[in-house]
Amino acid sequence: MKILTIHGNGQTSEVFKYLKQESYKLDHITLPGHGGTTGLDNYSVEAYCNYIESKIDEPLILVGHSLGGHLATNIAKNNSNVKGLVTIGAPPLSNATMSNAFGAEESHGVVYLDRPAQELVDKFCEGQVY
Repeated sequence: MKILTIHGNGQTSEVFKYLKQESYKLDHITLPGHGGTTGLDNYSVEAYCNYIESKIDEPLILVGHSLGGHLATNIAKNNSNVKGLVTIGAPPLSNATMSNAFGAEESHGVVYLDRPAQELVDKFCEGQVY
């Protein structure tokens, strides 16, 4: 059975590098906008879930840490290829709370952009996103 790991916000798939591959196939995803990857147009739970689901083409177990745990939970609800779910450090939040936390304000994604527009940087730095 394949195991797919999903890291938390501000991390990369490197957080799972010490997992040992034994009798299963172990794959890791680095979320868009993390670790030098190309970003998304929209940093929402739905956008991240759509990205991850585009990589799921066989039965697997999802392992998610923090934000990755929330994304894995959302994916597991509707994807028949998800046969198991492990979440680590993913406190209980509703979908509405998650969407507000990671996608409600355009400037939230500024930290993931290679060349963000100056007005987004200014808005982020002024604390208007908190």
